[in-house]
Amino acid sequence: MSSMSTSLERRPGQAVLPVRILSAALLGVTLLSVLAPRGMPIFLPVLLLAGCVSLIILGSRKIDLSPDAVTVAFLALAVYCAINASWTIRPGIGVLKAGTLLMGVITASLMLRVIDRFSDSDLIFLARSLAIAGTLAILFIAVEVLTGQGITRLALNSLPFLKTPSTKHVTIEADHVTRINDYVLNRNVGALALLLWPTLLVVSTWPTQRAYRAAAAAALFVVAAVAVFFSSHETSIVAVAGSVGVFWFCRFAPRTGRVAVLLMWLAATLFVVPAAIVAYDAKLYCAPELNTSA
Repeated sequence: MSSMSTSLERRPGQAVLPVRILSAALLGVTLLSVLAPRGMPIFLPVLLLAGCVSLIILGSRKIDLSPDAVTVAFLALAVYCAINASWTIRPGIGVLKAGTLLMGVITASLMLRVIDRFSDSDLIFLARSLAIAGTLAILFIAVEVLTGQGITRLALNSLPFLKTPSTKHVTIEADHVTRINDYVLNRNVGALALLLWPTLLVVSTWPTQRAYRAAAAAALFVVAAVAVFFSSHETSIVAVAGSVGVFWFCRFAPRTGRVAVLLMWLAATLFVVPAAIVAYDAKLYCAPELNTSA
């Protein structure tokens, strides 16, 4: 794809409908990925469908759809994961996760090619959806963590079709849910930790006065940090705390920081299985000081 030819072909407002479609889909999927992270296998096809519709409106002949090296590598990884899942104890779950990865790769590749046709004003409109979704997600999870999942308890007690006789994750007294176990929010907090920095990036580059951008980004980070650190999801606590160090290191040494993050990701991916085997052989899972949080 030639960036020069693409930029010359862009016209402000030429992609009004595709921008609206993608913005609505991005806002909904991003928000739901935090509120109901188990639904990602359902949410991703919605985003992919929005991308396909936008592609048709823009005219697929004008967009280079040939896969790049990175996309091919991720597609190969998804296929490899699906093959490995075939001999696991529960292959269905493994194949579903590999399929989710495959769907994510295809969706991301398509979205990047579609938005490459958007003007700067279109991109700002699209980014606004991400910022709104991220902000709403941060506020929702913060309220849930600090109130003992008060919003969820209110919904369970107010809407008859949500009521359940099971006490597996909740405490029920006088036919009312009085408590929901903290770990129920672990997936949500983990998704929030992944969404935090992209949201801050969009907010910090908002086309407004720098002081307002900085104040908004700082406020969002504080609220998100409170939500994460008051939760029981220790993985997210470590991740958010470590991300602050990575952020400041990259500000002063961006090139070195990028290489370091890349190497750490590669090491974590390549050595996670050997490390898990060593930890299992050492029976670390029996250590009493380990929390039950994932």
